[in-house]
Amino acid sequence: MENGPRNTLSAIHRDLGDMRNRELSQMLKQQQRTDSEYTKARAVGKLFNARILASSSKKALIVVLLIAFASSYLMALQGGTLPYIIEHLATIGAELLVSVLSLTAVTVLLYASRMRSGTRRGTLVAVVCIFAALYVYDHGERFEEHGFYNILVFLVIYIPLNVVLATLYVLWMNIHNFPAYFAVATLVFSASICVALHQYRIIFDHGLFGELQYLSNECNWVGPNIPLFDLLPAGTQNFWAGSMH
Repeated sequence: MENGPRNTLSAIHRDLGDMRNRELSQMLKQQQRTDSEYTKARAVGKLFNARILASSSKKALIVVLLIAFASSYLMALQGGTLPYIIEHLATIGAELLVSVLSLTAVTVLLYASRMRSGTRRGTLVAVVCIFAALYVYDHGERFEEHGFYNILVFLVIYIPLNVVLATLYVLWMNIHNFPAYFAVATLVFSASICVALHQYRIIFDHGLFGELQYLSNECNWVGPNIPLFDLLPAGTQNFWAGSMH
């Protein structure tokens, strides 16, 4: 008879222990679920903050590049007499090149990086407005105001450069192992350029139409010559020099 109550008490203790263990297990699971949700929330928050920071950094970079584009182009508009232009031609060319490279960097960011459509549209509008303002400011065709020629030179550099960069980007995104193909093509192209330049240097002193041009009392070439312009396709220089015929 004594074993009966004792067994009953043991069973009650076991049941209480099982209930306590289940409660503890549920509490532990709930705590783990809460911790998991908190960790996910923190991860989402960090990702959101990182995206905001990246977006802000891109916007700041675009603003800096647009300022560099506009300011360097304005500096390239310096004008004066013919001797002044000749003396400062290298400076003007460098400033115009900085302007081209700055706008090229903006262009590459627009199509090669993730960006909100509003930011992309705003950048395009800003570029158009800056171009229009620069054209209105100076579109002259004289030594004092030579903005029209600056625009021509700017576009002659900017358009081919960005066509090449955009083409390379498309090929890089769509062709497997494109860097290897590009390296091989670059080596072949460089070798072809070296061979062509060597040939052009050999025939350089033959003059126009194969006639010798080194005459006494005339202006003769002094020093080594690298005829890079001969690498251009026939008729390319007619754009600004006109045809010989």
